[in-house]
Amino acid sequence: ATGGGGGGGGGVRPRAGGAGAPAALEVDAELVAAMLEHARRELPLEACGLVGGRDARALLFLPAANRLASPTAYSIDPEELLWLFQRLEREGLELVGLFHSHPRGRAYPSATDVRLAYYPQAVYLIASLAGAGPELRGYRIAGGRVERVALVSPGTRRG
Repeated sequence: ATGGGGGGGGGVRPRAGGAGAPAALEVDAELVAAMLEHARRELPLEACGLVGGRDARALLFLPAANRLASPTAYSIDPEELLWLFQRLEREGLELVGLFHSHPRGRAYPSATDVRLAYYPQAVYLIASLAGAGPELRGYRIAGGRVERVALVSPGTRRG
């Protein structure tokens, strides 16, 4: 899968508290369902989108069109990406995640995902539709390194 999303981030602020993605991201069941539904609708192609929030909490999923129309890669048109970032800014949200699906692969970043990971402050949310049921996992990708990020239900995070 091709990562990155396709361009600069406009004026959206990185997540507060440092340059790296959080160790855990709070995502409610409704947002997970919206991402998985977008992935199913786009089959057999990869689906993609942005996730806005604050304080390591995902609050809004913005689906996007995969301009590559590919089952193994994705990219968001730069104009659409700018509009999505502006929407996050209007909502007072930060970029907390980038979502894409692997229709026939596992929920783990591909070598291309790692190479094109342009947002180290964000959690890369990858949905796999290849198994018996859909799976959504989160990762921090920075400097060529991949680390798992826990996706937790609201109210279960410690802090």
